[in-house]
Amino acid sequence: MSRLGSRCLRWPAGCLLAALLSPPLTAAQASLEAAFVYRLVQYSDWPAPQPPVYCVVQGMAVQQALQQMLGQLAVVRHIDQPHHSQGCHVLYLSNDVSPDPAWQPVLQRNDLLSIAANAELFALGTIYGIIQEPQQLAFRVNLTLARSRDHQLSARMLRLAKELY
Repeated sequence: MSRLGSRCLRWPAGCLLAALLSPPLTAAQASLEAAFVYRLVQYSDWPAPQPPVYCVVQGMAVQQALQQMLGQLAVVRHIDQPHHSQGCHVLYLSNDVSPDPAWQPVLQRNDLLSIAANAELFALGTIYGIIQEPQQLAFRVNLTLARSRDHQLSARMLRLAKELY
């Protein structure tokens, strides 16, 4: 676990304060994250009904951008607790989510494609993780985990990943 993740477990109030003080996403940033989520889903095949139900955890701007992008093609829900994730097939954990171990049982579902907005959330056990670099976004893939859950990921997409595990 990273130093930040362990600090959040010891001092959750401090992490909450840091999250509250961090600047909100701009519309362009939210649209870019939503586009990443959409593309990662397009290049993944996993045991879930089509079209999948997208759930965004606490990232209201990303949820709105994703809903605007998908229109009537899919359902996009905003959730804030692990027990609200029933019926979700794509789960995006936004930067506003603390790395709470309560998400781990949800992330273990085979019918769920999980995407994390940062390294601390990726460490909880998501398939994909977004990497925020100074001028761009990149992504990491937990290929071992994906294969163990019978997820088929496009070779073309895997070549674009910055990190593979």
